[in-house]
Amino acid sequence: HYFEIHKHSGGNPLASFMLADRPESPDMGLDQAIDEMLKVIPPSEDRQQLRQNLEAISVLNAFDEEQIPPMLAAYYNDKRYQEWKPAQARQIRENIVRWSFAQWDEKKKGYVLDPTLLGLLQRYLQTGERQELWQRLHCAAHQLYMDWAEKYRRTSQRWQAEADFHQKELAQKGLSLEDCSYI
Repeated sequence: HYFEIHKHSGGNPLASFMLADRPESPDMGLDQAIDEMLKVIPPSEDRQQLRQNLEAISVLNAFDEEQIPPMLAAYYNDKRYQEWKPAQARQIRENIVRWSFAQWDEKKKGYVLDPTLLGLLQRYLQTGERQELWQRLHCAAHQLYMDWAEKYRRTSQRWQAEADFHQKELAQKGLSLEDCSYI
């Protein structure tokens, strides 16, 4: 039982406690641990919206404004997010950074989520009925980076490597890019 808790919590003490408290439901324990981490956000802010934004980008190695609209479009299964103005995506990114859930990573040339929160979000998206969402997000990220690899020749190797990462993540779950065709 301990090893199962550690696997799901990533060793995070808060998540371990939440999971031990709900041994019958690891996804509920992860859900509660994520909610606890987000409690730094005052009730006057839309905590649930921020959480959904974080879930949408949690499959990415790094992000900036450009990745936010396509990932939200995949998250909500709503193409209208693709038409967002840069200022709308910037506002989401600034909000995530303002609450210290992400910081700039020079090596990755993008913002990266807090490692503890990132681990919890990634494991949460792989539980229960959220597995289809996890797949949809990886498929969308793969497609985005393949498009960028073709469009931005100077940095195509970087984007191809990102696309390959998402293809490998899918493959580890026994999925192929053909499984992305419904997106």
